[in-house]
Amino acid sequence: GPGLQQRAARLGLVRPRRLLRRAHPRAAAILELRRDPRLVDKLYERKDRVHARLLPGYDAKGLDRSNDSFFVIGPDKQLDAWEQYLQGVEGPGTRLQRLYGRDSWMP
Repeated sequence: GPGLQQRAARLGLVRPRRLLRRAHPRAAAILELRRDPRLVDKLYERKDRVHARLLPGYDAKGLDRSNDSFFVIGPDKQLDAWEQYLQGVEGPGTRLQRLYGRDSWMP
């Protein structure tokens, strides 16, 4: 019978690369990244800058956080631990504002 690629293509789950490149102009550049032998090293070098912009308390030196808001979902135990961590990193006045489903539930 047909191979996995042929079956996936028949079901419309796979698009030929030439169609992908035409539909998405950056697709060729993204596909080309696979050939870069230093890709993993380059991504690793950027990880701290990227994570610092997304995660409060993660090495935010030099970032202006005065207008930032973050949304985190987790159990109370995890949020309590994170709040303690943030107080140690950002200062004792740092607080996580808790939102619960019941806060916005409409009967």
